[in-house]
Amino acid sequence: MSMLKTLFTIGAATVATAAPLTCRDVVPNYPPNSLSTGFRLVANVTDPTTDLTPSVNGWEFQGIHTGAGENDAVLLSGPGRIFYHNGQS
Repeated sequence: MSMLKTLFTIGAATVATAAPLTCRDVVPNYPPNSLSTGFRLVANVTDPTTDLTPSVNGWEFQGIHTGAGENDAVLLSGPGRIFYHNGQS
């Protein structure tokens, strides 16, 4: 009889722990979604007497990879890199 009582107690405990909790709603903790607007950095020569030849006025900023962990900042006459205020690119 003692064995049957032990099995019944273990069985009841198993059913109680396997039952889902309905009072607890699991809400995922995701970071908030946000939208950012991209922008480009454009050279604006304010003194035309100090401009380069050819003129760089209106050229866009771009980073060029020159080696392992190394980049150089350059101005391009075509479309440059898009930057984002939140640090992504």
